[in-house]
Amino acid sequence: MTTNGYLLTSDVFNQLCNYRILQYQISLDGIPENHDKTRVLANGGKTFDTIWNNLLKAKQTNFDFKMIIRVHYFLENYTELIPLIHNIDSTFLTDTRFSIFLKAIERLGGTNDATIKLISEQEQIEIQNTLASHINNLKNINNISEVFTPNFVCYAAEPNSFVIRSNGAINKCTTALYSDYNNVGKINSDGTLTINNRKFFEWSKGFKNLDRKLLSCPNQFMKEQCLGLH
Repeated sequence: MTTNGYLLTSDVFNQLCNYRILQYQISLDGIPENHDKTRVLANGGKTFDTIWNNLLKAKQTNFDFKMIIRVHYFLENYTELIPLIHNIDSTFLTDTRFSIFLKAIERLGGTNDATIKLISEQEQIEIQNTLASHINNLKNINNISEVFTPNFVCYAAEPNSFVIRSNGAINKCTTALYSDYNNVGKINSDGTLTINNRKFFEWSKGFKNLDRKLLSCPNQFMKEQCLGLH
């Protein structure tokens, strides 16, 4: 489950774990001051402290879960993350259930895309290495450079990986959320699935021909093809 973590209270977390939902990814947009500028409530309220406290409460449980804390960084202020990195390291990474994933902010659609400065692959590697040097529990760094490895396989290319939306729609990719080609089916009211096989097989085509480009980012292939599948 990928979630902002704001509503992942103790009661909700316990219920989800009892349902055997045991893998989570929760993202933070940097130190509290920066996070609370970009990740605001509908009424303008702050969110960092609530998310952090929910993480602490999850740590206090005995469930055998895996929690990725995904930390976003910007090119212009990544050094400001160092205190947060230290805090995550000492608070959570001593627990093997937790890991950290350092991720550059990207242009993924929306009205503010043009204001985001793009970060080259080389810059990302250098920044991630700099931030990783401040982590003592290095074994709990989650795939820090996986996107730069030649054999990387994106989850969206995997035939057994699906994104379940809150309205019951079934997607393959977590970034192309508003693209029609990403909508491969739905969960029906009786619990059965309706899958658009044509779309589904296009997303999984990399496993048929072992094309590294298709395996590493099938969304890019789908977008380039402008398939418009229905």
